[in-house]
Amino acid sequence: MADQTEGGDASNYNEKAPTPEQGRPWTISEMADEFNVSYRTLRFYEQKSLLAPRRRGNARLYSLRDFVHMKIITKARRIGMPLVEVGEILNAYHQARGKEIQEEMVAQRLAQHLMQLQEQRDLLNEQISETSKFLADRDNISC
Repeated sequence: MADQTEGGDASNYNEKAPTPEQGRPWTISEMADEFNVSYRTLRFYEQKSLLAPRRRGNARLYSLRDFVHMKIITKARRIGMPLVEVGEILNAYHQARGKEIQEEMVAQRLAQHLMQLQEQRDLLNEQISETSKFLADRDNISC
């Protein structure tokens, strides 16, 4: 059962490739179950223009493109990539001409993200070290 909160954990989605039968549109409940996210999360990604399901009345119908986008979104969110950057990656796939250009654009974005994560790690390590020193010297903390 999909988590029905906006920030549902998408880290356990089913990584199997879609079958030819799944080439037909997916409903919101099928997408939510497949990626272990809530309906609200899918609607949020639609609002952010990351997904573009067709409408049949009130029903949302997700295409193979939406399915692939959701796989990319899920992987990117698992590594902590902001949605703005996820959108840039998705746009790179659709705007760039040629597979090599697409791959290079995505590789650059991932390299930038990795560098940001490493900088955050270094800052956290520094804060941990300073906090440990402060704690060890707690006898000298009082005024």
